[in-house]
Amino acid sequence: MAEKSAVAVFMHGGNGMKAKEYLKKIQHLNFEADELMRHISILGEIAEKISCDALADILDDIVDDILEKHSSLVTKVSLMVSNITNLDEPLECAVLVYRYHRDYSWSDIAEKLHLTEKSVQEIYEKALISFEDYLEEFDDAEEE
Repeated sequence: MAEKSAVAVFMHGGNGMKAKEYLKKIQHLNFEADELMRHISILGEIAEKISCDALADILDDIVDDILEKHSSLVTKVSLMVSNITNLDEPLECAVLVYRYHRDYSWSDIAEKLHLTEKSVQEIYEKALISFEDYLEEFDDAEEE
């Protein structure tokens, strides 16, 4: 049941996302989460230089809000990535996760998996088809 709810969170009004759209959403959410952490770092540096307790408290509240948003993004990404792991072929899962969640280059993925870049890209093409089928199957099940 958790599997379906994880996919459902990211479907648009009953119409399933395409595989690439879904995977790019993971990249986008990761980027947003990284940006929030950069903001927290900057605010932390500013807070160290502030001598006014009231302003420091306001900054602490802002940081807490940002951390909450970051946590929410990380949870969404985790749910989305968990759907990739539902593919039958472990190498397909690995390639999609490395490419879209870890933001690895083709050469980094090839090195990590001890394959050629050409093999990785062939696996990637198959993985996109498999993941598209997975998303369509879920979408069809939701319509019933």
